Amino acid sequence: MDHVGPYKYRVRYYNEKAGTDICFLAQKTDFGPICFGPDPSDPNTLGDDPNEVGRIKLDQAGVYYLIDVNTLDRTWTLSTYSIAEAISPVSHMHYGGQDLNTWNETNPDMDSEIWWQEWWFGPADGPNGDNPEKVPHMTQNAKNPNIYILDDWKLDGGTEMNFAIQNWHSHGWWNHTAWRVDDSSDPSKFMYYGNFLTNTSHYESNQDYFDFKYINVDPEEYSFMYPNAGAFDVNSWAGSEDYRKNFVPDNWARPTVQTSGTYRLIFDAHAERARLVPQN
Repeated sequence: MDHVGPYKYRVRYYNEKAGTDICFLAQKTDFGPICFGPDPSDPNTLGDDPNEVGRIKLDQAGVYYLIDVNTLDRTWTLSTYSIAEAISPVSHMHYGGQDLNTWNETNPDMDSEIWWQEWWFGPADGPNGDNPEKVPHMTQNAKNPNIYILDDWKLDGGTEMNFAIQNWHSHGWWNHTAWRVDDSSDPSKFMYYGNFLTNTSHYESNQDYFDFKYINVDPEEYSFMYPNAGAFDVNSWAGSEDYRKNFVPDNWARPTVQTSGTYRLIFDAHAERARLVPQN
């Protein structure tokens, strides 16, 4: 969940199956000591006792839920929107197609001279592990194009990982479309750290993502989340990685693998979340 203001939290969640039961946790390791859910004595407010509270049921399948929670007044709101309305920074690119603008050429008069390559991405080893032949290749989900999946990822127990999600090209990994995490050792979010993309003959600009993420947002929430950034300027994002770090830290994911096995990595480019789940 994103902390968007004092006592205010928000999550965007893709509900694959109808009837999903949810609650809200204040800790990642267990359901206690705090679990926010409908209070048994007043189901319209949130209680916090994990042994007593109920669950909120998400009854629509194949949609995103926007959920706002206020832990001070113990309220929550739910709304839904379609997959088509779910913007991501790469919504207008074509996965697996020749959409990688290798040098991010921005002059439309030079379009015919752009070095196009196949565009795909995955968990890139780094910062010194650039080996395209050994890099896992994520696939795009057929039902929800915002979701990308890597199956059969073999990991050894006790290994401290070190990776970011970003695209491949023939010289290795390239920071054209890339995502970084909020906390290296305990990541929750994979936030877009890649380029501002201008219109080309292959895809439309991703200006709509920046409008959604940073520009058309509540001013109080923006100031709370990015207190030192000032007003958002997409030209500064395009021109300076130091500017991007006001919004997204340049953190690679470094979780430690607890158990050897085969895993599935599920990444949602709209919700900016990833899950690593065992497959065996």
